[in-house]
Amino acid sequence: MRFTPLVTVLVMVTAISVLSMSAFGQGYWSDAHHDPMITSDQTDYSCLPGDQVEVILKVRNNGNIQDSIKVEIDQSNFQQLVEDGWAVMLSTNNLIIDSGEERTLTATIVTPSDWREPGYKDTQDITFIAYSEQAALDGINGTEREFTITIKQEGASAIGFEPIVLVSMLLIVMAVLQVTMWRRWYGRKR
Repeated sequence: MRFTPLVTVLVMVTAISVLSMSAFGQGYWSDAHHDPMITSDQTDYSCLPGDQVEVILKVRNNGNIQDSIKVEIDQSNFQQLVEDGWAVMLSTNNLIIDSGEERTLTATIVTPSDWREPGYKDTQDITFIAYSEQAALDGINGTEREFTITIKQEGASAIGFEPIVLVSMLLIVMAVLQVTMWRRWYGRKR
């Protein structure tokens, strides 16, 4: 059986198309575009030392294919956080997201709980990185996206101690003293 040149060209084009989609997946031979994004509705948080903060991160696939998007904490940032007594945990770090879709994950952050003096203030930036795992496997660079939140610790804290309890107790003692003084004052005038 003889093939004409046109049939031969059509067969070759079809074979290349099938090869690029099946053998190489969404890699080198396709027009795959990887574009992850990471955001949150809130970027600034305030808390007492020892508090837990939950951050809802939104991860979106702006690429043109389904993608496996990995979320991590910036390593240099993470090392400093650990040294300073912070804990950061992600509810998941790998999301499979269809093109144009968005998923959420939770970052739970626990601030250091060591005792702090009244009026203490500390600000910490935490940087999250999202990138296409498939692009990284294919050797494609430039798909990393960063998102930074800021957590400000204010106030006093000691393990197992709430400053509001102390303030409440002081107010009660002051009220009792005030009532006692009034009774003595008005008791003398009679």
